[in-house]
Amino acid sequence: MTVGFWVLFGVLALAGVVIAAFCFTSDAPVGGVITLLITIIVLGGLLWFGS
Repeated sequence: MTVGFWVLFGVLALAGVVIAAFCFTSDAPVGGVITLLITIIVLGGLLWFGS
């Protein structure tokens, strides 16, 4: 895998965690859980199909 792939992976992981943290701190904790699940699925798919 290329360095660009790992940079993209890191940026998407960081964005997912930051968005989920904002959802958890607001009045929508369900949105944070959904965001984390979607982030895990997308990043897992990137690792699975990117290699």
